[in-house]
Amino acid sequence: MTVKNTTVRFFVFLCVLMIVAVASVSAGGAEEREDGPQTFRMYWNTNHRYDVYQQVIDDFAEEHNLVVDLETFLWPDMRTKLLTDFSGGTVPDLIQVPAPWISEFGANGLLMDMTEQIAAWPESSDWFEPAWIEVTSEGRRYGMKNHHTTFGLFYNRDLFREAGLDPDAPPQSLREFRDYMEVIAEELGPDILGFAFDQDAGYLVNFFANSDVPQLIDDTEIAINTPEVRQSLEILQEIAANEWALIAEPGASYQTARRAFIEGSVAMMLSGPWDLASLADLAPDMDYGIAVPPHLEGVEPRTIVAGTAMGIPVGANHSDLAWELMQRLTDLEIQVAATQEAGMLMPRQSWADDPRVQELPGVSDFARIVPFAVPFDIEAASRGLSDIMWSGGGGDLTTQLYQNIIYNRRSASEALETYVREGNRLLNQ
Repeated sequence: MTVKNTTVRFFVFLCVLMIVAVASVSAGGAEEREDGPQTFRMYWNTNHRYDVYQQVIDDFAEEHNLVVDLETFLWPDMRTKLLTDFSGGTVPDLIQVPAPWISEFGANGLLMDMTEQIAAWPESSDWFEPAWIEVTSEGRRYGMKNHHTTFGLFYNRDLFREAGLDPDAPPQSLREFRDYMEVIAEELGPDILGFAFDQDAGYLVNFFANSDVPQLIDDTEIAINTPEVRQSLEILQEIAANEWALIAEPGASYQTARRAFIEGSVAMMLSGPWDLASLADLAPDMDYGIAVPPHLEGVEPRTIVAGTAMGIPVGANHSDLAWELMQRLTDLEIQVAATQEAGMLMPRQSWADDPRVQELPGVSDFARIVPFAVPFDIEAASRGLSDIMWSGGGGDLTTQLYQNIIYNRRSASEALETYVREGNRLLNQ
């Protein structure tokens, strides 16, 4: 990202903010004045239109005599549509977006500040704390998560057995992770690899979060230039250099690593609950486990938060109704039902402890991992610094670091120092 691009982005957000403010004042945030049913507008992700959510929305519409206009988008189209709406002052009443967008839009005055409503809501204490961090900017909360998911280490128990490894003891430390791959290479030969590096640079951050600094930015500076992070990179680089892992080419299909795991040609991969259904369909007989990603010895195990959140745009016609619907959609019973329907992970602590969740294969493993998840790059998201971000595929600097470490085999220290130097330049310009 150049200085010019950052300046333009900041200027655009200022313009959007002024337009939204004018639109809000002129509309007065007033409810529609119609004799018949009023229209409640929602934007939702195309892949998250679950039956259980539709029933909640239908009941809500009937009780309030509403016509619900539910528009669905894939994420790139959603962002384009939202930015157009923000600039034109024709916003929907409720949106579901990737969680980092909430802090970004909130910090720029585009979403309602919901701090007081959330604080007064008794059930807010049931949320995992990182779920609130993700929707917070400068101490103010601008929404609430409705999906709170994360990453785990998938491992093939059958391949572990064949290699003489304990199928119930996945590697916990990065050193064990490296050693397991060496054993797999020696025992199973070149046709079976120990791990699959994803083509998505953002997956690498799961190993960074297990360092002593579980956030990208601390006190306005990039916080990952530490001996622990360098050691993590060096171990991963050693794995790549010894050809113990599949390395997906830049630009390769998202399915490359998953296909290799499903076919049994790699023993481990990083992924999330979104792959549980494909494993059940394509490899129903595979005996696999899911664990917290490996971490440095002596460091608390952690992984990365992902998922979606809901927010109310400034100038929404039905903000009070939107807040009511947010509470309905995140009710414990609805969260459990959505998990049973689609395998999605949720932000309530009581959800993770619910017996109905604990009996779901795969999901129960992730329910035990979720408490270790941290929002690593949330401050970068709230500042709109996409180049240094890790989520959503990783920004340009992140991809450069990943490729320098795994593909180009540059010195881990040099590659990390380049990332930190350029990241700090973007943070402080």
